[in-house]
Amino acid sequence: MAFNPGRFGRLNASGLGQTLVYRPATGSTNTVLKELAGAAPGTVVLADTQSAGRGRLDRVWVDEPGKNLLFSVLDIRPVTDKKSGLIPLLTSLAIVRTIGDRVAGAGIKWPNDLVHDGRKLAGILVEARTTGSTMAFIIGIGLNVNQVRFSVPGGVEPVSLALLTGHPEDRERLLADLLMNLERVLQQEPVSDLLMAYRSACVTTGQTIRFTHHGEEKVGFADSVDDEGRLVIQSEGHTLAYQGNEIFHIRVQP
Repeated sequence: MAFNPGRFGRLNASGLGQTLVYRPATGSTNTVLKELAGAAPGTVVLADTQSAGRGRLDRVWVDEPGKNLLFSVLDIRPVTDKKSGLIPLLTSLAIVRTIGDRVAGAGIKWPNDLVHDGRKLAGILVEARTTGSTMAFIIGIGLNVNQVRFSVPGGVEPVSLALLTGHPEDRERLLADLLMNLERVLQQEPVSDLLMAYRSACVTTGQTIRFTHHGEEKVGFADSVDDEGRLVIQSEGHTLAYQGNEIFHIRVQP
């Protein structure tokens, strides 16, 4: 069923999404938002299906039309803002809170994948552009909502809210709730509280993991997430902190 922008507008109590650009189909909502001249902060671009959806490492995001939430949000803030380096992590926290109101057991695989028992519920792709002292973030989100059949060769097994709850979800209300949570983490709650909440939701820490760094596979203990959002790993006698673009293919050591 196609997304209903009018119904969403009546449900949405957040400052985000007051401008909603709806496309039944598009290549990528991130691309559409980037091409919108003069878009206001909080603008949301949403599509019922994407032909060129992607995530971190240019992984392809495949969707069944009209079943999921595929959208992008524009966030603008000073470069010096304490949250500027944490946008992907804070976005994942907003999503896990929204999911948690509907089903227990969802967590964050560092830095920003949403998982449930190891299966992927949602992915995030944040693209940033700096102009002078200002940063513009395009926050792309793909959340599996009502899709129940997936065809994804290799990679992490997907799952949807409908598969977990046993019933279809209301996409308009889900988006309204998610934007409310996103507004809270981006604009209202202090960084210290958000980092504490993120650490509680992160399922990567406290485990021995395999990961790839500079093309080399390594094994280490994921100790914690520091105040800059980096994953602190004990490996080969050293303790190092890594950004999300420095290590890849993270998985729990069997």
